[in-house]
Amino acid sequence: MRFFLALLVFPGLVIAYQAFLKSAFSKENSETVLKALGTGKCLRNCLTNLTQALGNVDDGKLSETLNNLCSAYKETTECIKKKFCGGQMAIDITLSGLKEACGARRQIFKTMEKCLDEKASTVYDECELKCGLENATMTVLESEAVQKAVKRGGGPLLVAKAAGPLCQAAICTFPCLYTELNKVCPLSGHYIVDTLLTPLDKGVRFMEAVHMGNLARRRAPQECAPLLDRRGLAQLHLGKTPNPSQFVNGISFLATGVGRLILLLDGDFYTPITSIQCITTYSWPSLLLVAGTLPACANLSLSLERLFAVRYPSLYRSWSNSHKYVLIIGSVIVSLCLYLLGILTSWLFPTQSLSRLCAVMDSAGPYFGTFHYLIICKAYLIGFQ
Repeated sequence: MRFFLALLVFPGLVIAYQAFLKSAFSKENSETVLKALGTGKCLRNCLTNLTQALGNVDDGKLSETLNNLCSAYKETTECIKKKFCGGQMAIDITLSGLKEACGARRQIFKTMEKCLDEKASTVYDECELKCGLENATMTVLESEAVQKAVKRGGGPLLVAKAAGPLCQAAICTFPCLYTELNKVCPLSGHYIVDTLLTPLDKGVRFMEAVHMGNLARRRAPQECAPLLDRRGLAQLHLGKTPNPSQFVNGISFLATGVGRLILLLDGDFYTPITSIQCITTYSWPSLLLVAGTLPACANLSLSLERLFAVRYPSLYRSWSNSHKYVLIIGSVIVSLCLYLLGILTSWLFPTQSLSRLCAVMDSAGPYFGTFHYLIICKAYLIGFQ
């Protein structure tokens, strides 16, 4: 557990950060991380090419940087498998961001190369000035705890405990990159931050699978807690920007709970009611209908934008905020149309309920309720593909 705790908090961030951002880190600093974690000689030898490539990351073109990193990544993984170094799962998690960048997302990054080569450096400088990730990394590397771990031949727990400043800077940097990169090169912030967070995502899932997530969060520095929690990572994936459609969803659940509690206290909860009366008498059935479809439609709209950006990059360069407003308005219109269809179905085919629970099935009937949930499920399935 100690090894994974340190692995998730420290080298995953260092390696992922160096892979995409201009860096002042050297090969020696990467080796310091490996020695502090107690990485075996076999693994260190296999990682030589990769640490060398990471140390050479600077202001070069994205295409050249990715080519060098992906070549080194391939050599590293082949070496580890050939020499049976062990620790395969830990390495797979730590390098999973590079695996995504060199595999499934390579073509996506190619479509963004020209824009990122021109504008990304300025964004990185702004985020570094704001958050100080490079300075925080060097502070941790030079800390007494890490140097002590190096002298001992490995002290993962010491490294993890010293990682607080790095975690704090990273939590500031990810939303900054997400927002600012998206402004200058649409969708680039989303894909880059998502790739940078991949090692942490996979690590947290592993920790939870072996029931060590809570223990890891208790033992890690307080600043690192959001990086060891799915909810915290989900916020970072979204640039810490909450989805407005999810507010509607939250309001609907709050209104539902309050409304049903009032009926229970008044003794009216078990009074029979028809489906159309549910919709016309109480507020929460309407909110449940809209709040279910609106986030799903919004998610589908975002996916359509990503698809357009990847398939038609030349046309996407002319994409403006007006196009985004069209998608937002379209999501709202589709959601409202489905809501009106639910009211019409409830009016034409009324059903009787023995209580005033007034859930979706009670308010719109079983046929539309089934259709409603199928639409939501299908929208999310298409959106996440």
